[in-house]
Amino acid sequence: MTQGYNAGQPIETTLSPTSHALVNHAGLPGVPAAEAFTSGVHATTNHAGLPGIPIATPLNVQTFFASGTWIKPASGSMVIAYIWGGGGGGCQSAGFGGGGGGGACHLLIRPLADFPGNTGVTVGFSGSVNSSGGTSSFAGASAYGGGGGDINGNVGGGGGGQLSAGFSGGFGFGIDSDGHVVGAHGGAPNGGQPAANNITDHHKHSFAGGGAGGNNNSPITAGNSVWGGGGGMGQSGFGGTSIWGGAGGGPGGSSVFGGQPSAVPGGGGTPGFAGGAGKVVVYTF
Repeated sequence: MTQGYNAGQPIETTLSPTSHALVNHAGLPGVPAAEAFTSGVHATTNHAGLPGIPIATPLNVQTFFASGTWIKPASGSMVIAYIWGGGGGGCQSAGFGGGGGGGACHLLIRPLADFPGNTGVTVGFSGSVNSSGGTSSFAGASAYGGGGGDINGNVGGGGGGQLSAGFSGGFGFGIDSDGHVVGAHGGAPNGGQPAANNITDHHKHSFAGGGAGGNNNSPITAGNSVWGGGGGMGQSGFGGTSIWGGAGGGPGGSSVFGGQPSAVPGGGGTPGFAGGAGKVVVYTF
């Protein structure tokens, strides 16, 4: 049974026992990912189960593209929720421009019995031009949005984290010993870190946080992410990629399972464009 989407209401799907099983992407304790992410190549999916969670068909799936209410299913034992924050908007300024940071992804795993009843869901808004993306949340877990490209800056927004949003420093800020703009940072604990002009480094990439937005100079490429949104391209260069989140805006931005450039969930915007909004998907087993 599939319920049509209406503003503030979930897309709800109840699957039969003969439906195709949901792939359980286990790997790190408490983190359902096992894909390698090196040089733009990802390994095949690891189908190992999380401890205590069987690989099985979900009994109920509710998908939110706007804030609403999760309806607690009558049956089941475990809840797994994927929560994405909104992507930051790109900058637009004369001669300069950084891309928006990607929104973070937060995984929540809790027994169904922990939920006393229906639970509110907040879906983070897309970051408009020069602005950060919004925070998504469900049952106490949050995924913060990526930072917006600074209105007068060369530097992209930081990727969102699970504890705080990404932030972009402005043009003219100093550069620290690691080549990062002072005041520009990814959200805690693992949002992509914006690089200064002509600086490329692996800190702009992230596993579950958002990728950092690209900066002003070519061939700077925005930060990539496995679970979070990819960073948006700066004034030149390439957009960031993601496996499960939305792709970063600009040429080269792509996603395997998420939306394409500057898209849901949480892709960062390129200069002059908004980022992708957040998203929440709640599975009950």
